[in-house]
Amino acid sequence: MDFKQASDNIYFGGQPTPEDLKGMAVRGVKTVINLRKPGEDQPELPLDQAAAEAEKLGMKYVHIPAGLDDFSDSLLADVSKAIQEGKADGSVFVH
Repeated sequence: MDFKQASDNIYFGGQPTPEDLKGMAVRGVKTVINLRKPGEDQPELPLDQAAAEAEKLGMKYVHIPAGLDDFSDSLLADVSKAIQEGKADGSVFVH
């Protein structure tokens, strides 16, 4: 998976696979934030399964559905809060 490091402990990228989640856990990612709307997940890793996989690896999984038409101050505040809370525990991956 192609992902970018935005800062010391924040990463951004595409939809992770189970193997990607394992690699993230090894790198110290403690929180995965999914911004995809329902139905945008890859068939091999639907939302419920992704959350279960992440939690099994010791990561918190946060789903904040956001489409291009959904961005608002409230949504951005929710995403910012999730990132800040995640950073308190370790690295954060946002997709």
